[in-house]
Amino acid sequence: MCNGDFIMLYTKTVLQNREKLLLQLITTLLFFLCFSATLIAEDHQKRFIKLFFSDNYLPSLSGSLDSFNLEQAYIIQEKIVRLSKKNQTVKGYKAGFTGDSGRSSFGLTSPVSGVLMSGCENPSSLVFRLADLNGLKVEMEIGYILKRTINKELKLSELKNYIESAVPVVELPQLRFEDIAKITGQDLVASNMASRCWIVGKKFKKVDFAKLNDTKVHMQRDLNIIDEGYGSNVGEQQNALLWLVNHLIEKNSSLKKGYLLLTGKLGKINPGLPGTYQVAYDSNNIIEFIIEP
Repeated sequence: MCNGDFIMLYTKTVLQNREKLLLQLITTLLFFLCFSATLIAEDHQKRFIKLFFSDNYLPSLSGSLDSFNLEQAYIIQEKIVRLSKKNQTVKGYKAGFTGDSGRSSFGLTSPVSGVLMSGCENPSSLVFRLADLNGLKVEMEIGYILKRTINKELKLSELKNYIESAVPVVELPQLRFEDIAKITGQDLVASNMASRCWIVGKKFKKVDFAKLNDTKVHMQRDLNIIDEGYGSNVGEQQNALLWLVNHLIEKNSSLKKGYLLLTGKLGKINPGLPGTYQVAYDSNNIIEFIIEP
């Protein structure tokens, strides 16, 4: 019974059983860790959405969750938009980071998008109160109003057939994060790209991408120039618009007649400070508004 072969067989069996037990323990531990991480992520996401519909500041999900990615951010954005539809309607979409400037500093390698919801577009008084809009910013943009529904990816040569007009737009996003210096592009996407208010100016005479790219825009606050930029700063208007359309089609988003599509900021993300603003796209196309404390 105690010969060498028996001892070797017994030892091998014991070792195999120990290996199986160790493997089972490791598998159980990994499952527990993954399950716990999922619960933690879901808890952070639920809290983020709850805070979004309050007047409180938003936390940085990318700072709280190690594996927070763009796909997860869009899922949160879709949940926010779906909940918003109970009281609001979709008015269009916006592209962000279409120009190279600032993209890498937010941890992005490509443009991103958000949804324009009703509620703060073209207010009749053109007066915005910071007391009601914490974290308000001001951006110069160019938008496009759809002439008909788009339900397929487009080629550049087809783009104009779907555009009714090009319009100057001042967007006033609401960045409600606790610490803007710590947020990433994923955080912005999750917050629906901070979409809040916008003002549409008089239509440009025609949809001429070459002229729109060459359009110089400047913003004044209390008669002091605080920002300026060109239409081409989004990587050229036609390219940014085509990216947004095809990106939205890929996401199965609805692109209906009359929707407004924004191609991205032409200058800086300006802080919304109290004052009287004029944003000039040319001498005959100026958007004026007021920000109050």
